[in-house]
Amino acid sequence: MREAIRNHLASGRSESHGRKYTYTMLWKQGVSVARNRLGDILREEKSIAGLSQSKFGEKNIPRGEYWVPGPNYIWSVDGHMKLELFGIEIYAGVDAYSRYVIWIYVGVSARTAVSVLRGYLDTVESCGFLPLMIRSDRGSETPMVAEYHLFLWKTLYPEVTLRDGYRYGTSVRISALNLGGT
Repeated sequence: MREAIRNHLASGRSESHGRKYTYTMLWKQGVSVARNRLGDILREEKSIAGLSQSKFGEKNIPRGEYWVPGPNYIWSVDGHMKLELFGIEIYAGVDAYSRYVIWIYVGVSARTAVSVLRGYLDTVESCGFLPLMIRSDRGSETPMVAEYHLFLWKTLYPEVTLRDGYRYGTSVRISALNLGGT
């Protein structure tokens, strides 16, 4: 087993491969191994070979600090698409400061954009205030939320722009959010 792992690592094509991929590769070669044991051996062999332990060959990339001044400063809106194959989508709004789930939508995908907007508007109405900023990815369900968030802020402050109250970004790059300026 160790020899098969060493050969796989020596091939140079496997630096970014994790335990699951290596387990499948070994299984296809007819090598039987317990998954927890494989993880230990893979970690040892990668450290001996001087390879990275992180996914995709990344070597300790600093992500920056994610700092939010207080509650309801930023609400993050994102979806969980694991059940999308079955026509079910899950979206939620989360307070970025406390990580409190403010609202959640679970439903069929045909009406996702309207339902995500409805969740946002219902929450704003029940809370009685607007968050300073909304953050989401650029999915097809979020432009309506961005448009209405800007509309609501413009009723209070006509000079507000979309950039002042709405930020787009990927879920994994949340730490790159720049709260000041442009």
